[in-house]
Amino acid sequence: MIRLIDTFDKSNILNSPLEHLKDNFEFVDEDLSEHWQEMKGLSDQETKVWAAVPDFKILGYDEAKLPEGMSLVFDGQDLSFYPHGRKDEATWKWKRGALVLPAIELKNYKRKLKCSVINSQKPVEFEHVFPGGAVEFVIYVKKAQARTPDSRLELSLDGRKVQSLEIRSTDYERIGFKIEVDANNYAVGLSTSKGVLHVKNVVIYAAHDLILLSLPHSETLRPDMGKSILHYPAQKMKASSRSPYSEEYLVSLLKEDVISSIPDLGVTSDLLHIKKKLVFEDVALNSLLAPPTSEFRFVLDIPADASLEFGYGILENSWEADSGPVDFEVFVKDLGTPQQIFSSTLFPAENEEHRHVNYEKIDISGYAGKKVAVQCITKLPASQNHSSAGPAPLAFWHNPVVFSKTTTAEKQGENEFNVILISLDTLRWDRLGCYGYERETSPHIDALAEDCVQFSYCFAQSNWTLPSHVSMLTSLNSRRHQVYLAHEKMSPSLLTIADILRVHGFYNGGITGGGYVSEKFGFSKGFDDYKGERYVFHSENEAEELGFETVDWVEKNADKRFFLFLHTYQIHDPYYNHPGITDEFVEGEVSWQSMPIASFLRNQDKKRKYEFSEKEQQDIVALYDGEIRYTDKYLIAPLLKKLKDLGLYDNTLIVLTSDHGEEFLDHGSWLHAHTLYNELIRVPLLIKYPRSKNKGKRIDTIVRSIDIVPTILEAAGIDPSPFDMDGKSLQKIVQGKEARNRVFFSDFSHKGSSDLRPSMVCTNRDFFKLILNRKPSPPKTFMFEMVEDVRETQNLEKAEAARLRQMFQSILDYYDNFKEVIIKSDQVIMDSALEERLKALGYIR
Repeated sequence: MIRLIDTFDKSNILNSPLEHLKDNFEFVDEDLSEHWQEMKGLSDQETKVWAAVPDFKILGYDEAKLPEGMSLVFDGQDLSFYPHGRKDEATWKWKRGALVLPAIELKNYKRKLKCSVINSQKPVEFEHVFPGGAVEFVIYVKKAQARTPDSRLELSLDGRKVQSLEIRSTDYERIGFKIEVDANNYAVGLSTSKGVLHVKNVVIYAAHDLILLSLPHSETLRPDMGKSILHYPAQKMKASSRSPYSEEYLVSLLKEDVISSIPDLGVTSDLLHIKKKLVFEDVALNSLLAPPTSEFRFVLDIPADASLEFGYGILENSWEADSGPVDFEVFVKDLGTPQQIFSSTLFPAENEEHRHVNYEKIDISGYAGKKVAVQCITKLPASQNHSSAGPAPLAFWHNPVVFSKTTTAEKQGENEFNVILISLDTLRWDRLGCYGYERETSPHIDALAEDCVQFSYCFAQSNWTLPSHVSMLTSLNSRRHQVYLAHEKMSPSLLTIADILRVHGFYNGGITGGGYVSEKFGFSKGFDDYKGERYVFHSENEAEELGFETVDWVEKNADKRFFLFLHTYQIHDPYYNHPGITDEFVEGEVSWQSMPIASFLRNQDKKRKYEFSEKEQQDIVALYDGEIRYTDKYLIAPLLKKLKDLGLYDNTLIVLTSDHGEEFLDHGSWLHAHTLYNELIRVPLLIKYPRSKNKGKRIDTIVRSIDIVPTILEAAGIDPSPFDMDGKSLQKIVQGKEARNRVFFSDFSHKGSSDLRPSMVCTNRDFFKLILNRKPSPPKTFMFEMVEDVRETQNLEKAEAARLRQMFQSILDYYDNFKEVIIKSDQVIMDSALEERLKALGYIR
């Protein structure tokens, strides 16, 4: 497979507006000393927050990242940049004054309508920090129905109505509010007193960005007591036409949240700002930015039976009504005149169907054995009136690749197979029929298990989604990747399984439930395309929707050697009642049609601990079991059927596991992310090798989730030893050449913990397990023997005192040795849609 992105450099550019973009920047030193004002809306009892407005826009695309070379110096001291704020020291961050909120990120978003629905009872609300001065709101809105009376769209700040406009049309219209605001944090509201309105997008235009300085109350320091200098890159000011685009417009697009560099292994450096990982709706795509007029040429040796595949589209930032269409063209030159093999025009301002990524696969086998030039062109149509047009849309090519179609027969080689890694979030190991559960929750998983190696004792590295999946996909313990808390993300320096497989000829796709496995947390690294259902808000049929996506993806990529990461939250709280499925597990009438147990318990009287009745407890477990059966039927079954129908099943390595389990009062609590008992960290692990090799084996040796990646690599003929991993391949255990139990470290840090050592840790020596809870003082320890005492009810800390001391010391030694192991995690800035997604899953309030 030839990925054109991987080797793209300046030699491939015949023409690009981005080629000289860096010439438009310079560094400035700006004195902010006299410009600070307190932001009372952001200050609290522990910190005071001050704001200053710099002269130039901040040239960054992510508020969690410090633009290269930027610093804030106070009286000669470089202050710490900390985007989430700290209570114990002076820190600073930057905030964008402008804001683009597509409908999909607004409250009350309706997926089928592709808009936010506003009525008198359901306003749209969000918070934004304004820099002060003139602000313009641009909103795309329409009436829901022609027969309803005309409605007024009302804009409010902090509950105070500011302006309103009458909405009469049932077609989307672009309306604007212009207001003056003071610098502060405001609750913005969009509402109507009658009728129903549909809102597509909300854009806030502000002339400036902000610098926010947080100072602890315990200090007497004020920002105006010394000299503060902001050193930052700025765009050179110059007058330029907006036709076909202005440099200012282009720069503003390039620094939006939807754009970041491609950190994937195998991608060469990009000094021209062309190779980007775009977040388009809820998909992260490796792409080449191609604002018109862009011309890229690639000289390639075409293999036999070859296809050229690519996506193309226009960024959402460019869907303004005054943005024109773009022509996309592909030519191939062998000898003589170039032959056009593709042509299409997109006009997203007029056609909603053009607001998606379009895909094309072209047979180029006629050029097999030849060296040809493939030329990709984006341009404005000849009919476009350049003198009156608005800025040209920011077009892109998604991951153009040339590959030889891989037939089923060619995948018969020992290492020539596909890989599918399935993570069923929140799935307890003991709730599957193949692990001995008496209820028929998993008939299709059980059938798959017959072709698998089944591991009885697999342990995850954390008790909740984010850190556990980072460990699963990197083969690193939490101590190494340092992703513990909800605002942390994977460092781009980490290697993922997708990184490694992509440089060994795999085409990589991710189809997930989003949330804490969304691209926001770094999980798209190494993937050619990565889908996160960030905006489903854990719908009751998420697994079915993902099933459709998965079947389509497998069919589309059947002629490639592929790696697919598949994940769903269907089994996760809230639990839904699925008629015809849940009925099998419920006695009598079910107590609830859905049980969002995390939010339910939070909303109860905090003076007493809510206790479910015995019937209610049984129904909660029944709802959970129903979610497993629903996932088995609507996600696993269609996938396995499609693989068999396409002749891919025998030539695919399939791994099925989970990131953590779920507690149902096993140790007095509900859900997960609070203890390290086995109901939370012992997970199922099934591995189906190609042609079902080793089928029927049951392994009773202790293994770990971090062992999955090196196992896949070794099976695929890739030596995992050059990669710095904590896990180890399971191949020797499967082959009967190793019988030793692996040592696992699972851990958990409470929110806000600043200690490098986690709050709770557990480890094992063979089947003895030690849990160390560091949060109480003095720390508490619990020791269990896991074979006879499956439910961990007998604490052996006194009976096994000598063993406990040895294991306790091993924990101290492991976590105190930080010199060569720490990889600092990055920080996440959550948008409103991601916050809503995590609220629906019960993770945040």
